[in-house]
Amino acid sequence: MLVAELREDGYLDATLDEIAAETGMAPDLLEQALAALQACEPPGIGARDLPECLALQLVAQGYAPSLSRAICTHLEDFAESRWSRLSRALPLQAEALARLAALLPTLRPAPALPDPGPALPLLAELIVEPGLDGSPQVRLNQSALPVLGVAARVTGGSSELARAQAEAGFLAAALRARAATLLRIGTHLVTVQARHFASAGDQPLLPMTRAEAAAALSMHPATLGRAISGKALSAFGRTLPIEGFFSHGLPGRGGTVSAHQVQRRIRALIAAEPPDAPLADDAICAHLQKEGVDIARRTVAKYRTCMRIASSFERRRRKVITDRSAKSSAMNPPRY
Repeated sequence: MLVAELREDGYLDATLDEIAAETGMAPDLLEQALAALQACEPPGIGARDLPECLALQLVAQGYAPSLSRAICTHLEDFAESRWSRLSRALPLQAEALARLAALLPTLRPAPALPDPGPALPLLAELIVEPGLDGSPQVRLNQSALPVLGVAARVTGGSSELARAQAEAGFLAAALRARAATLLRIGTHLVTVQARHFASAGDQPLLPMTRAEAAAALSMHPATLGRAISGKALSAFGRTLPIEGFFSHGLPGRGGTVSAHQVQRRIRALIAAEPPDAPLADDAICAHLQKEGVDIARRTVAKYRTCMRIASSFERRRRKVITDRSAKSSAMNPPRY
């Protein structure tokens, strides 16, 4: 059950208390299950945040669990080379601290890194474009849909041939029905999000869940989910997964706020952060809560990961590396 709760990158972004409340399982049992999961490969699997992920990797490197957890509570001190503070906080000599400082950047920021193989480009099954009146219209991209032709029925053929032709006819009809269902969903999506598409993405998406869309279209949510799985649409020069247009709203001061709006705000906060003091997920969460968005830290982390934005530790580490490289270049200018 815990494995099913893991994100694609191997993180567990639900707390054990939340899982216990949803499933009725005993917290002690969940603690034991999590310990068993975190003992599996790759090291860091089942971690709930970056420090825990790195601590589990240190344990796999031979460090004691308690020491590993203590080390990972001082990641910012390592990033800033605060040796005096580290020597007071950790029972390690200077040489051991230096080895750790060299080891930490080599650890994985996520338990399960993505497949390094080339990613296949998205092929849009739906195309959104301005209609004659300027409003967004959606149509099927026939070149991206499967095509199945059925030969004309042969008179006097065998019963096996007749059965095969009937099955092929059913399959062709199912493909046409699936395309029609996808177009219905796309039309509803463009109708609800008309302002977003008309503004070329400048206006934020409105909150809309799969269940809400399915109810409006008089279909089962599972049917809608199957229809949009792996599908994409092309709009304002970009190809986007259709699944990304459906999300639960978050409570805000002015009403429900869509996940898309929150992600845009997270990106803006990170873009405006001081380079030498990147905002941690807790700080971003506090900013959003002050602005009236009822959001949890793990949701901030989930949205940040979905937008492929590195953690504050990784952003700080990159800043340190960039500064060191610039300083080295200034001290050792190239000779011609």
